Amino acid sequence: MAGRGKRKSKSAAQVNRQAKRARPEEVESEAGSNQKAESSVPEQVREEVEHLYSLRMPLDFYHFWDFCSRMCPDNPQDALQDSVGVRLVGPFDILRGKHTHVSSTPSFHLHWRHYYDPPEFQTVLQGNTHTHLHLGYYRDSPDALPVFVGENEAKKGCTITQMGENLFAAVLLLIGRKKRERGGRGNEALEKLEAELKKEAEHLGLPLEQKTKAMKQRDRKV
Repeated sequence: MAGRGKRKSKSAAQVNRQAKRARPEEVESEAGSNQKAESSVPEQVREEVEHLYSLRMPLDFYHFWDFCSRMCPDNPQDALQDSVGVRLVGPFDILRGKHTHVSSTPSFHLHWRHYYDPPEFQTVLQGNTHTHLHLGYYRDSPDALPVFVGENEAKKGCTITQMGENLFAAVLLLIGRKKRERGGRGNEALEKLEAELKKEAEHLGLPLEQKTKAMKQRDRKV
């Protein structure tokens, strides 16, 4: 009986070439997200965002921009304003190209930063201006991807509430809150948005829990 030949191992050069072809956020696991799903945001624009902020952005950031762009092609940043009461700000301004229309370059590390925001917090959604409600990515390390999306109302204090691992989960939690305020019901636009967000998150393989298993494990360590 003939023995099976040994499988040839990949050379170091082959392994290095494969690693270079993958973006860092595609190599690092993002809570089971669909790594095959591509964003329409051009690679050059992605690199500019991450260069200006000196931060790696998670894939859900770009997918959320795609989602809002389909909802409101003329102004994706206001796609959720009427229904949920939040605007896309911070690094979304770069995707919109707003930074190219200013006379001087702003400090992006202070861009949309609120009074109680720690350096680990990066604002991406702005809500009620009276309470300074805002949501952002929270990182444990500046060279790592965010560990959760947080919410703070600066007028009420410094507490940052965990709102899931991604922007889809966070906005769905905001919608759920609005529905509870209305006795468990939402208007037609809100119901439609909720269904579309869930469908897109399912397609991307994104978790929608307020506290995922990974977040709970992190909480036990900090």
